[in-house]
This record gives sequence, structure tokens and C-alpha cells, in this order.
Amino acid sequence: MESRERVSRASMPVRATGYGLVAAFCTYAAVALFLGIHIASTAHVTVTGVGLEALFLGTLGDFLSAHAGVTDGVVMGVAGVGVVPGVVYYLVPPVSLCWCAVRTVEPDAPRQKAAVQGAAIVLGYAPAVGLVLATLSGSADFVFVALDPAEATLLAGVTYPLVFGGVGGLLANLRLQDGRT
Repeated sequence: MESRERVSRASMPVRATGYGLVAAFCTYAAVALFLGIHIASTAHVTVTGVGLEALFLGTLGDFLSAHAGVTDGVVMGVAGVGVVPGVVYYLVPPVSLCWCAVRTVEPDAPRQKAAVQGAAIVLGYAPAVGLVLATLSGSADFVFVALDPAEATLLAGVTYPLVFGGVGGLLANLRLQDGRT
């Protein structure tokens, strides 16, 4: 029993890191889909017309912007807003973080531990945000994202996964408690 508990404790940070990366990928995939919908629904605009590099940088900008609520004046960032309702766009990061955090929590974790385990997805989400910022920092279009890199790091890379990961951990605990009674 003791060795099983030790393995469970050791694998929790790995599981949290993995699910943090999954949450970042899900968020990115959703905003890329939104940008694709925008391009497909806009007359005389095609992916080849936009360009693959601009499309890639635009989806990275959308990823960061979905965390900050930036919806105005961005050339490629938040391009999906208008076609996809803004509320759906801004719900993507919290939903993906909560969903992944629920899967991170150990089944027998008490409420506080479940919240901490859920928030641990910051271990995977923060590096993904850092990679997005590093990729955008070399781009001249980064100014169009309308986010300060420090603000984006704190908001998207730290605050979102800690808060919504913790909420997901609590939801997992509540779900498991309901299952036991």
C-alpha cells in the first residue's frame, strides 16, 4: 500500500504537467478553429491569401487574447470574434483548464488537496504559454496582439491555470464525493 501511494504521489506532477499541456493544446485548437471559421465565412479571404505564417501567428495571438478579453482592433488576434460569439471564445480557456484539472485529481484526494492537484496543471500550461510568447516575440505582428508579455505570462500562464485548475480540482472532489454517498 505504501509503495502504491508513493507511485501515485510521484506520478501526480507528471499527470498535471501532461494535462496542462493538453489544456493548452485544446485552447489553441479551439481558437485556431475559430480563426478558420472566420476565414471560411469571410468573402474573398482564403488561407492561402492570408498566408500560413500569418495564420499561425494569428492563432497564437488568439490563444493569448482569449485569456485577456481583447476583442478590438487586433488585425489577426481575435479574428474569430464576430463569427463565433465572443462569450464562447472567452470560455474556451476556463473550460479546457477545468476539464483537464478534473482528470488530474487523485480519486481519494480531500477537497483542499484536490484543489491543489487541479491547480498543478500550471506545470504544463505555463511552459506552453511561454512557448507561445517566445514564438510571437520574434514577430513584428506581436504588437497587434495588444498584450504586454509580462501581463500575458501572469494572466494566461499563471493565473488562469491556478484559478481554473483549482476550480476543476474542486469539481472533481465534489463529483467524487457525490459518487461515494
